[in-house]
Amino acid sequence: MELCVALDLPSAGENIALATALHEYDIWMKIGFRAYIRDGKPFIDTLKQINPNFKLFLDLKLYDIPNTMADAAEEIAHLGV
Repeated sequence: MELCVALDLPSAGENIALATALHEYDIWMKIGFRAYIRDGKPFIDTLKQINPNFKLFLDLKLYDIPNTMADAAEEIAHLGV
């Protein structure tokens, strides 16, 4: 079994503090829609700096027509999550 920590606290600072406290563990970190919209790619980059072995899960629950979803998935893949 693997641990997945939801980074859904009210601020980027709180989420970063939580990730920093868990930096020694190579665990899953879930980034929700609100956190991603609020904090963007710099937040993902910060998490990768805290622990390059964190497994990041971008939970955006996207829904649109197939071509749009394929394009969005391709762009998300470029984020390295």
